[in-house]
Amino acid sequence: MQGSSYQNLNDIREFSEWLLKIENGEVGEDFDGEATIEVPYEMLIKDQENGLAKLVEFVYPNLLENSTDPNFFEEHAILSPTLIDVAMLNKYLMSFIPGDERTYLSSNTICKEDANFENEDDTFSPDILNTFTASGLPNHKLNFKVRVPVMLLRNIHQSNGLCNGTRLLITKLDNHVIEAKILSGNNMDQIVLIPRMTMTPSSAPNVDYTLK
Repeated sequence: MQGSSYQNLNDIREFSEWLLKIENGEVGEDFDGEATIEVPYEMLIKDQENGLAKLVEFVYPNLLENSTDPNFFEEHAILSPTLIDVAMLNKYLMSFIPGDERTYLSSNTICKEDANFENEDDTFSPDILNTFTASGLPNHKLNFKVRVPVMLLRNIHQSNGLCNGTRLLITKLDNHVIEAKILSGNNMDQIVLIPRMTMTPSSAPNVDYTLK
């Protein structure tokens, strides 16, 4: 038993060190801003047909039974390299959470005072804006359920624990506000309200993003 525990700790240590090397740019080859990284064979999920299910089962064991325990989501997380994968994982995981799903849509507009072209309304119509996905901004369409874990992307009220990276568990969904419980930090278990807000990305395209 002790040997098994030691092996698990050793595996976790090796995996953590490998992740740190990726963050520091010590693994993989750089190709014009993107890197190709070879994942060690022993870290791979070999079941290609059911790989996603195996991953979720490994990271979130007995998900349905444990979904009512806030500490369960505090201690488990899946990191994904692309926004497309994040959306796929979110959709798959949320299918296990019982309850009705609620959809929130953005209201996208151009910051006209910063635009350098004449027909910005035609160039960036709402249909075009709604297809944009960017790091640090939520997608146009967000689907939530009560008891689903989420992460803040903006600093809202740092003294109350509402800052970029804060993990929360949704407790109530209303038209223009989301009620949630903080899952970690000094404000753990505190109930907070996340209102609709205007968000402007720091890089082009310059778009106001409002939760609607």
